[in-house]
Amino acid sequence: MKLPSQHNKMAGNCEACVLKALKSRTKKLSLDNNALKTLSVSVGRLGFLETLSAKNNDLLSLPEEIANLRQLGYLNLGGNKLQSIPTCVCGLPKLRTLHLFRNCLTSFPNQLPSTLILLNLNHNNLTTISPSITQLTSLKQLSLANNALTQLPPEIGTLHSLEELHLNGNNLFTLPYELGKLRNLKKLMLQKNSIKALPISIGECRKLSTLDVSGNQLEIFPAELQLLSFREFHFENNPLLPYIPVPADQYQEVIPLKEVASRAIVTEIRKDSALLSAMVSYYPGVQDQLDKAGDCAVCGQPFVSLWLDCVHFELSKKVFQKLHTSSQGYLPMKAQLCSYKCFNSEGHKLFGIAEPPIF
Repeated sequence: MKLPSQHNKMAGNCEACVLKALKSRTKKLSLDNNALKTLSVSVGRLGFLETLSAKNNDLLSLPEEIANLRQLGYLNLGGNKLQSIPTCVCGLPKLRTLHLFRNCLTSFPNQLPSTLILLNLNHNNLTTISPSITQLTSLKQLSLANNALTQLPPEIGTLHSLEELHLNGNNLFTLPYELGKLRNLKKLMLQKNSIKALPISIGECRKLSTLDVSGNQLEIFPAELQLLSFREFHFENNPLLPYIPVPADQYQEVIPLKEVASRAIVTEIRKDSALLSAMVSYYPGVQDQLDKAGDCAVCGQPFVSLWLDCVHFELSKKVFQKLHTSSQGYLPMKAQLCSYKCFNSEGHKLFGIAEPPIF
């Protein structure tokens, strides 16, 4: 049932449409494009309603009677003037889809229905995401494009059902390591931010098939990116390291005793040394540091707190065989070495990363 879009009849038509819906017991009601400033409290009588759309109006609030729509699964309030998400929406027990795009929201709600599968908050004024996002355990699609976000909370990693995450057009500089916990993520849109580095944990998102990082501040990609099988990967308009090898002399450094000991401990623990594992477990801080140990890209030996950042260049089509992209050319992929001894060895195609001179 659709309400006619004559502005001069909006209030009367709204009430008439609600009464007609009440009589026919329709499960779908559209009140779109009518410059409505409020909804009739009579809407709360439509307890059988499953779909309600009131987009492109001038709504500033919703009547509390909306909470009576216990069967409502789809609610579209996009294109209004809401400054916060009404509390009456948060208690809807069957709500699965909620559109609130193009409103005036400035803060992420502290409470939302845990039944949500799709949440669209595009084109608002959000600056942060509340840690309460952890309650959205069923969420599969989260759209936060074109807001004013500067960071994501680590709690984003608790959304284990998430398949699509849209964050394009924000002010993000970094991404949390916990992003790698989104093991069901298939699509990640990050274009037009200010991101300088992707977390190495992105390699854990093994189902990720679409990634757009165009228009950021990326200079290099983590090697773990090669673990993924992309169908779409866009990386244009980033200040990527150019493929211009320059010869330079590198000398073997003296590795501090603390780093030598740490590497030896990691090596023994990886050999299933029960004694060392038990001893380290008494020191959580040490355990955390050792858990983050990396492996040298040349010799395969571990390093803990001292390493050498390097880069190797691969053609995008070679790295991602099934890739569909408008971006072409060499991809600078990060590699880490345990020492200059490995860097100076032969047989690898790794380059050191040098800062350009400033004139």
